[in-house]
Amino acid sequence: MHSSPDSPDAKRLDESAILSAVALAKVEALAAADLPACAGCGRCCHLVVELRPGDVVPEELVAVHAGVRCMDQHGDGACVALDPATRLCTIYETRPQTCRDFHRGEPLCRKILGLPLPV
Repeated sequence: MHSSPDSPDAKRLDESAILSAVALAKVEALAAADLPACAGCGRCCHLVVELRPGDVVPEELVAVHAGVRCMDQHGDGACVALDPATRLCTIYETRPQTCRDFHRGEPLCRKILGLPLPV
């Protein structure tokens, strides 16, 4: 037996799902409170970024290491697409999938920043 979308049980489930999502967002925000904002940080932009099939970046920004296409890097390890003044990505709209998949506060982010993992 299924309850209709307007039944009290269905409304309680919807409210419960909303409250759970809000609680999760608050926990994530607290866990990331000790992190700098992404915009202008650029620390993750010092990692080697291997290009995946489907990534479309200007060829002048690509380097090949042992047969693998990667974003090129400056001598200090910064990605060539990172603007040194603003510390923002100059190809943000077409950045590689690896960059799109990297999220503020994830374990690798925290490691780069020298911060402990949240408990």
